[in-house]
Amino acid sequence: MMLVIAVIVALAILNVLLTIIGGVQLDLQNGVDSQMHDALKNLAKDGYGYSTPLKGVLKKGVRLSVRSVLKHDLPEIGPNAVRFCVSRASADGFDATVLPSNPSSDCGSSTSIATGASEIGPVTQDTAFSFVVCGDGNVGFQGGYKISMAVSPQGASGNCIIPTTP
Repeated sequence: MMLVIAVIVALAILNVLLTIIGGVQLDLQNGVDSQMHDALKNLAKDGYGYSTPLKGVLKKGVRLSVRSVLKHDLPEIGPNAVRFCVSRASADGFDATVLPSNPSSDCGSSTSIATGASEIGPVTQDTAFSFVVCGDGNVGFQGGYKISMAVSPQGASGNCIIPTTP
């Protein structure tokens, strides 16, 4: 009889633990913010240039911010010096309802860092994309860096343009 009670208690404890573990939601972005950070860090060392196109996935509900990309080890790059550029072009872009940005950001023909977004999301569905980080450390006070996002690597590369004058 004691064995039956012990089994019931063990199952109850297991059920409680599984409920707790199942309720924990990790805000993982599949390392996308880390990939962007590493590309930006490499670019900042050189002071200018382009990263190679990289692929990433943002899960539904995720937000991506400039601050999450900068982390804590790039003090030479201020949060106002980095912007997301989300392609909205019909052939290679994202619908604004799927990959919203704040403020609204369409790469379009603008090369201005000021017109880019400081935050992406929340993403409304799992979204695969390509991105390129580009920049010029001599533009403006702290330089200008852009993270260009598009469906294809070619689209991301084509939208990653930094102005030659501040």
